[in-house]
Amino acid sequence: MHPSSSPTTPDTFRPLAAVTGFAVTVVGILLGYLLWSGYTEALRAADTNSQNLVWMLESRLDTTLRRVEAVVEVTADTIPREATNKQAVPHYAPLIEPKLDAQLRHFPELSGLRFYDAEGDLLYTTASATSPRINIKDRPYFKLSRVSATTTTTFSKVIVSRVTGRKVLVMTRPVRDANGHFLGIISGVLDLDVFQELLRSIDVGQQGLINIRRSDDFSSVLRQPEKAGEINKPLPQQHPVVQALLAGESAGTKEYVAVSDAIPRIWSFRKLEHYPFYVQIALSSHEVRTNWYQRTFAVLAIGLVLLAFLSWLLMRLRHTERREAQAKASLSQQGARLQLLAKVFEHSAEAIMITDADNRIIEVNHSFTDMTGYTLVDAQGQNPSMLASGRTTPEEYRAMWQSILTDNFWQGEIWSARKDGSLHPIRLSISTVQGEGNAIENYIGSFTDISEHQAATEQIHHLAYHDTLTGLANRLSLQGRLEQALASAKRDNKHVAVLFIDLDRFKDINDSLGHQTGDRLLIEVANRLKAKVRETDIVARLGGDEFVVVLTDIKTAAVAMWTDKILVSLDKTYHIESYQLNVSASIGVAISPEDGDDINSLMKHADAAMYHAKSAGRNNVQFFTRSITQASFERIELGHAMNRALEQRQFVLHYQPLVDFATGNIISLEALVRWQHPVKGLIPPDKFIPIAEETGFIEPLGLWVLNEALHQLALWRASGIATTVRMGINLSVHQLRMHALPETIGNLLVQHQLTPPDLELEITESAAMQNPQVTTEILGRLRAMGVELAIDDFGTGYSSLSYLKLLPIHRLKLDRSFVRDIEHDPNDAAICSATIAMAHSLSLSVVAEGVETHAQRDFLGTLGCDILQGYLFSRPLPAAELEAFLRSQ
Repeated sequence: MHPSSSPTTPDTFRPLAAVTGFAVTVVGILLGYLLWSGYTEALRAADTNSQNLVWMLESRLDTTLRRVEAVVEVTADTIPREATNKQAVPHYAPLIEPKLDAQLRHFPELSGLRFYDAEGDLLYTTASATSPRINIKDRPYFKLSRVSATTTTTFSKVIVSRVTGRKVLVMTRPVRDANGHFLGIISGVLDLDVFQELLRSIDVGQQGLINIRRSDDFSSVLRQPEKAGEINKPLPQQHPVVQALLAGESAGTKEYVAVSDAIPRIWSFRKLEHYPFYVQIALSSHEVRTNWYQRTFAVLAIGLVLLAFLSWLLMRLRHTERREAQAKASLSQQGARLQLLAKVFEHSAEAIMITDADNRIIEVNHSFTDMTGYTLVDAQGQNPSMLASGRTTPEEYRAMWQSILTDNFWQGEIWSARKDGSLHPIRLSISTVQGEGNAIENYIGSFTDISEHQAATEQIHHLAYHDTLTGLANRLSLQGRLEQALASAKRDNKHVAVLFIDLDRFKDINDSLGHQTGDRLLIEVANRLKAKVRETDIVARLGGDEFVVVLTDIKTAAVAMWTDKILVSLDKTYHIESYQLNVSASIGVAISPEDGDDINSLMKHADAAMYHAKSAGRNNVQFFTRSITQASFERIELGHAMNRALEQRQFVLHYQPLVDFATGNIISLEALVRWQHPVKGLIPPDKFIPIAEETGFIEPLGLWVLNEALHQLALWRASGIATTVRMGINLSVHQLRMHALPETIGNLLVQHQLTPPDLELEITESAAMQNPQVTTEILGRLRAMGVELAIDDFGTGYSSLSYLKLLPIHRLKLDRSFVRDIEHDPNDAAICSATIAMAHSLSLSVVAEGVETHAQRDFLGTLGCDILQGYLFSRPLPAAELEAFLRSQ
């Protein structure tokens, strides 16, 4: 054959082979890059996901254990040492167990809070009415606490509670006396079913696992999915997580094939810093790589088809020159295939830029343009530093380049600048493309915008440290910031003031106007507090209507000025929706280091001062003194003793006669409650009625007074005395909010065979104004029944005359403060005269309280007063003494 007729000449074949070889190389690089980047991204996403889940679980568990530990420690420190004796249980159980129950309401993870004595007997517990009295001296954790020389908290193995029969984890702390002798333990019982529900809510795939384990012996505490026989079972020593923990690592990710089921998994773990536990999450390697496998098969299929085609093309070029046109067509198809791969590059969700060896940008994809705003024309020839945010330090850039040049790869999270100057966080990967002699020819950078992920992380952090309603710091944030402020003040020899703020009568607004109005009021209070303090100060909401303000770096003399500003601001009218609300505040103040140099002391003392402010009439500021501590303790003691006092009939009624001025006859008796305490003696009502109102005990106490007074009147009637005398009983503002009050009173009258005119109900002027609409409606129903109604302590409240005329009442009772100096003080005389004249013009009769002298009686008679009450006629008497008094009349 003539050479000219050979199928393919060397001159024709070599260029085509070179072009084809180059195409194969490019395709191979792109295929390799896509497969490699897809694989690393799959692993990176799995690692990030599992680490985030582990971090979330570790944070939740750590926060829970910190809160429970705080409760256990406070309980252990505050329990009276004399209460640890079995003989003291009847006295201290009513004092201690309600406190334990109150603590338990704030911790859904706790199923019990208990005290066991040195013999392991249960003395005090939450839900004591339903809890069996057990002994735990055989429990290992009890034995450990008994012989331990410290008072630190310890944890039990997972056990089945002898009280509830449920799986629990017990946190204990020894209680010792001043000489270090073991008195018993305080135990906080963690209900593991609560944590199991949390684990069930987390999706880790069909073959994934979640474990909470001990870090001292690697035994299992919780497992999801649950498996019989796994609880308290340790991991084998060869497990990589065990090896990592033994080597001192506190967090990480390992790959391991479990012996139990031969499933390869990616294990992420995180050890709690302060407690002997760690959390681990295992994701199935197969499930993690499933998407990458599918992508790999597709890319390999395309690559193999393309390579097969190129091989066929080369063979055809070897055999015949006549197929040159077909070869060119094939090359055209090859270009189309390369275009397809370029589309993969262009449509990648990751932003990709490729630079040359001198780090000048030569190619970017559409995602790059979408994320940065720079087009290919803008970017070509530029250095990637045009994306620099200014937040990355030169040291960080040097470390980045050292990794790239040493390992041919770098990955991390940095901030990047867009074309419009805005900044956004990205997760960036940089790899090198090497040529002959391992010389770097290109750099490939790919990145994704992680703004949403970072925003979610910041939101989680914000929710953990801020009150969701007001945006103020919450209790957890307050504790950390106050601790820093105290450390700084101690170092610089300065002062910190803690202001404990409680809104007065907020519950009345919340109950009557609804929680939405109450929430808006709380938000406005928060805004006023923030506006009245400095940026360096701390404003926090503890919950409900309780707020705390911390004045940092403050001079002691200046604290009163700041508290007065806050008090005045909070006392101003609030315009909420269509309401104009007036809410004051009671503020307690404790200052470091004089009132304490730690968080617990300052908060406790400020709280005690706040309660002193409430007892002093509300809407005022009280600074902590040592006497307040004793008063606060006595107040709490009285509050706890009230229920028992009612059951043991320690409350008694005294009765004071009301005398008709014209006839001198006794026409009514006022029932006055007293507390005959077995230790403190007779306690007057001004000492316990405010406590009863704050705790809600006023409702059962008020019902008891109604029943007891009517019962006594019925007894006297049956004995033939007091046959024409009414019984007067005081109503509290809480009782006036009871919609069923008229029905309750009607039933009591029927029960004691009395009629409505036999009863006179007295309400104070201030109570009537708490909720005028509700008060008018309730009083109207009572008057319609025939019950007599009176306004007590008239002249000391703030009712308007226009409202007074709308009240369905029968009489006014002049307060004793106007009667005391009526003979000598022309102002008191004028007030009494005007009140009596006004009452008569409204067809109301008038009762004068506190009449002690004949001169007062005669003066009131000249003014036209209808009824008199006071020591001139009789002091308040017990029932037996009053009966004798009535029989003598």
